[in-house]
Amino acid sequence: MLTELRLTNFKAFGETQRIPIKPLTLIFGANSSGKSSIIHSLLLANHAQASGNFDVHRPQLAGGTVDLGGFRTYVHSHELANMVTQYFEAEINRELLSAKMVGATDEEKTEFLKFCHYGLALSWGSPAGVLHQIEFSLNRRPVLRFRHKAGDRFSATVLSEFGTLLAGEINRMLKDQADDVIDLSLFLQSLDAVVGEDDFLLEGMVLIDPRPEFVRRWPSGMGQIEEQVQGGLQAFFTDWDWDNSEELPYWAEAQTLRFNLSSLIRHCSGEVAELLKGLRYLGPIRRTPDRYFMDAPPLGGTGAADMSAWAKVLADESLRGNVNSLLEKFELPYSMKPNHLSDDDKRERGVFPEFEDSAAQKKFSHLDIGFGISQMLPVLVEAVANENMLIAVEQPESQLHPAHQAQIGDVFIASALGQRKNTFLLETHSEHLILRILRRIRETTEGTATGLPPVRPEDVSVLYVQPGPSGAEVVELPVTPDGDFDRPWPGGFFAERFQELP
Repeated sequence: MLTELRLTNFKAFGETQRIPIKPLTLIFGANSSGKSSIIHSLLLANHAQASGNFDVHRPQLAGGTVDLGGFRTYVHSHELANMVTQYFEAEINRELLSAKMVGATDEEKTEFLKFCHYGLALSWGSPAGVLHQIEFSLNRRPVLRFRHKAGDRFSATVLSEFGTLLAGEINRMLKDQADDVIDLSLFLQSLDAVVGEDDFLLEGMVLIDPRPEFVRRWPSGMGQIEEQVQGGLQAFFTDWDWDNSEELPYWAEAQTLRFNLSSLIRHCSGEVAELLKGLRYLGPIRRTPDRYFMDAPPLGGTGAADMSAWAKVLADESLRGNVNSLLEKFELPYSMKPNHLSDDDKRERGVFPEFEDSAAQKKFSHLDIGFGISQMLPVLVEAVANENMLIAVEQPESQLHPAHQAQIGDVFIASALGQRKNTFLLETHSEHLILRILRRIRETTEGTATGLPPVRPEDVSVLYVQPGPSGAEVVELPVTPDGDFDRPWPGGFFAERFQELP
């Protein structure tokens, strides 16, 4: 799960802003404050991880509804000398990481599996949005830096924080050394030399150590290495700088640590790539298909979620049943079903959604039941069709009655905190939406049954974006167990309401 995003020099954001991500993340602020910039940065990253191009104009996932204008336009204040930086932080999946550390001993795995979070910071700039640097962090402390050399190749440097974080692993590896005192700085020098011997390759956003495993992982003791060479692996070492093994006292141990690091980095950068690949996005105005789907909208993939939602719900009977159940909870009198069009020769030419009002015994097109339902349906589909996904929605309350704005809060709660475990980024102006979530937190604290999963303060991130002297600023508003905020809302909590009351 993504736990934090940071942005530097992107659109409205100048100085680095921290955006904590929880299963339910709500982003508030005035118009043009920079709220949408947070979600647009994810659209850019989604496009870049698939194409390798950070000079993004129209992010593929937005289906043509967002135009970033390329690096020259989206870099903060159009200052081409600036570097745009985007930092992703996520929880380490220890079970998956352990499985991918092939060849590592249990003792080695234990040291690496103690970390809770990893971070990946990507920095790019002129010309034309070239990716210049990637920085890898453990528990929010940078440990490795990769600098672009040419093409898809990056050189690696070990940072000083690395020794502090992995002191236990380093001491374990060196416990059989003759020296009474381990020279940590000398070990880091050895590790830096070993890590820097080869360029890492970037595939999408995945950092890959190109050295084969049997070359990367050395047993301690040069005698065993010589036996392997004599055993038929000589061809693999013809270009090896053997002087390093003599000059660096911890050379063999550094090789082993590089092997484990490579597994960790590949796993973590791959997790970020998968997270971005699976991003779902709904813009502030959800497009609706034509009255008759002569060509069915795409079922998913790279297309925008607003159009594919209609095709999904028509094709999947179970999904359609879930959506119809939600429409019933919203006290809407409609039940959706597909209607197939055929020509005179009874050949199917298309399909369109039909909404049946059982009480009135009438059927309607999706274009004839009000604009609000057409805006709400893709949101409902994304909430009940996905699992373990990051779902970004701009103005989920668009065109909805206040009661329905509150009700859709329950839909997000069920999808995020129930079995589906989705993560929502909601850019919104809706007072009713946040009040419903605060109410559910209070009811959870009081033990009141709601039929929904429990909602606790640690499940919710409420952010307020406002202008600052160096660009947009993100203010975090922590929530208390009684469903209130533990700091004043900037400008008052929806103070406009009180200005309109007598």
